[in-house]
Amino acid sequence: MDSINPLNILKLLEMDYEQDFQPNDSPSDHDKLLKALIKDFLDIHINQAGSPILAIEDDLQYELQISMPTFEELKSLSQKTTC
Repeated sequence: MDSINPLNILKLLEMDYEQDFQPNDSPSDHDKLLKALIKDFLDIHINQAGSPILAIEDDLQYELQISMPTFEELKSLSQKTTC
């Protein structure tokens, strides 16, 4: 799945609606509610698409959870098993 760029979506929507609406109109309560729904939807799809930043964070969390040994610990273990 290709990644989703919310700013590109905004540009596309602006092109579709710029004739009918002004960008400096104050947002209504309905506007704010729709924004929250769209944000939740996009956040879910961006996470599923595998954002590079999220992938790095997931890798780091995985390393923290499994307590990977350091190079020195591996070297020490190797020396103990060969002696």
